[in-house]
Amino acid sequence: MPALDDRPLQATTAYGPALRGQTQGATVTVSRDASLEPGFLPDGKPDSEYARELGLLAAGKGRRSLAFAFDAILWLTIASIGIFGTMPLWGDIRPDPDALSAIVRNDAFGTAIIFYVVSQGLLTVLGLVQLIMHGIRGVTFGKMIFKLRTVRVTTFAKPGFWRIVARALVMYLAAVVVPFLGAVVFLISPVWDPQGRGRGWHDRFVGAWMIDTKKGLDPTDAKALRLARKAATSTPVADLAPLPSLATRAGHAADVDFVPSARSSSGVIAAHASREPSVPLAPLEPWEAPVIGSPEAPGSPPPASSTAVPPAAPASPVPTSRVTESAHPVPTASTPPASTPLAESPARAVPAAAPARGSFSAELRFDDGIRVPVHGSGLLGRNPDPRPGEHIDHLIPVADATLQISKTHASFGFDEQGFWVSDRNSSNGTTVIPPSGDPVDLAVGQRLHLAPGTAVLIGGRRFTVELSSTS
Repeated sequence: MPALDDRPLQATTAYGPALRGQTQGATVTVSRDASLEPGFLPDGKPDSEYARELGLLAAGKGRRSLAFAFDAILWLTIASIGIFGTMPLWGDIRPDPDALSAIVRNDAFGTAIIFYVVSQGLLTVLGLVQLIMHGIRGVTFGKMIFKLRTVRVTTFAKPGFWRIVARALVMYLAAVVVPFLGAVVFLISPVWDPQGRGRGWHDRFVGAWMIDTKKGLDPTDAKALRLARKAATSTPVADLAPLPSLATRAGHAADVDFVPSARSSSGVIAAHASREPSVPLAPLEPWEAPVIGSPEAPGSPPPASSTAVPPAAPASPVPTSRVTESAHPVPTASTPPASTPLAESPARAVPAAAPARGSFSAELRFDDGIRVPVHGSGLLGRNPDPRPGEHIDHLIPVADATLQISKTHASFGFDEQGFWVSDRNSSNGTTVIPPSGDPVDLAVGQRLHLAPGTAVLIGGRRFTVELSSTS
């Protein structure tokens, strides 16, 4: 059966040589063979697999039948006004030339005519409303109740008024040509759809498709459809090996010990390891190392005496080694222990460590493969800038070729409930996509706690949150 073809047109223009005394002509060739967007098979038919990748689901037989039954019951309810209103005249209906005059002389004729006209008027209004709703919104009253929608099978847009009128005419002609059975055959034709998408003959004729918007994607949500198309057509980025983080927060040790290579005399980082010290270091007594900025650890030695003496003559130089976690002075083999206590050099004031915000950590996995481990509060944006007096542990600049990310777009942090994210009055908003559920557009300042695997959209960029405990 031929169907209305709404595949995108491809136009090519070829300019011919200019002739003397004539303007330069142009030849335009219009072709439907080449598809300009995904969603088509090589033969030009709609690709059902692409629709499934977007999250579009065909309407089930049960709910489709219930939606049709609701519309039919609504029609019969209004028609019953005329049916019961004209019942007093039914006794005068007989195959007799005088039957018409008998009906007119019936005392109930006037009342019956009023009921009949009212019912037919209401049925006409109902039919027009259903056609208009079905055309411009893709729903009837029954489809709206049971969360179904009719869309174009190629672009997933609303079907349009005249397309739905053509669909209704096909059903009407089938019922006229073969009374009752013709319409029944068309109504059950979705059962043998060759693509398994539940499209009846009348749907295929006009290029329509009935979908389930309760369980699947609703294509009238432009943002959700745009994100689904982007996810379906984008090339997945392979996970990269995590790199050691150079950013640590007071009160937390680095996740990975980062030890830079030794430098050569030219100031370039050498590829080889540094030499071992010529003088071995004395072994240290085991004790618990203090954390910078925290109170003195238990078991640490008492501070040296504050009595100052003139400094002793410098001993032979000792090569430096990697800083240990001990705060004890380290005696060397070439320097005998001093008999008189030396004055302790004035210690630089170190600010107290910020209190830990829960026992959680997270990793932000961006769509370009970059992973950023975070342990505290942070800001995301084109060039994030904290407010005056605001304590922020991480400032993460995010590049966006679409220029949709604000300077300070979003914030995140930890509390007793876990990891949260919030929008910082960005121009294009922040969207959270849970592992199972609908996308949520955050209100400005709203803190939303995220489950592991939740995706966050800021502008044209996307990252996934992975959580872990640091206890």
